[in-house]
Amino acid sequence: MDCFEAWMRRVDFFSELSAEHLSRIRNVMSERTYKKGTILFFEGDPGDELFIIKAGKVKVYRTGESKEVVLAYLFPGDYFGEMAVIQKDEARSATVEVTQKSTFYVLKQHDFNELIVQHPSICIHLLHLAMHRIRQSNEMIKDLTLLDASSRIYKTILRLADEYGVPKSEGVWINTRWTHQQIADLSGTVRETVTKSLLELQRENIISIEQKKIFIPDRRRLQEKVKHS
Repeated sequence: MDCFEAWMRRVDFFSELSAEHLSRIRNVMSERTYKKGTILFFEGDPGDELFIIKAGKVKVYRTGESKEVVLAYLFPGDYFGEMAVIQKDEARSATVEVTQKSTFYVLKQHDFNELIVQHPSICIHLLHLAMHRIRQSNEMIKDLTLLDASSRIYKTILRLADEYGVPKSEGVWINTRWTHQQIADLSGTVRETVTKSLLELQRENIISIEQKKIFIPDRRRLQEKVKHS
């Protein structure tokens, strides 16, 4: 198994493809690198490319009434732009910005559609992803409406634990580094409020932080904080 095949098997809808098919995909994929701050596309732009993150990180957001609402940060192995390549003439539903120098594998709409014809199971993977993102967006809207700032921060940490957590015997490590500003973006608050809330959680020994990685020894205590905030 070469490096490309091993890496692509980290992407859920490529994981079950044969080495032969992955080799064919490699021949039609382009590889691009962009510097920090590059806008890959804006909300409303036409789209005919699927992006898979090989290295780096991007921010996905929408803008309404001059306010930026961050939907997600994506990392190596994540992908985006799939809906625009599945449906012809579909506009991009959000803006994507490179937040650190990043490299992508890019697959054009025509090549992606041929892949789906050969492997219909890919559609099931994409449907699951789409439903997860819809539920996540609905939950974010609900939280912004009903919860105070501290509760939104606590729920954001729980969500990061679900998506990036590594279970250990002593608890869960969120195995990616998150700045206070990024947590603020995801919870619809400001950095100062995040700093205050994280300090409170550390004083109560509900979390600990080492090199910007968050450790949760007992997630039930954090869940209780959401209920009683």
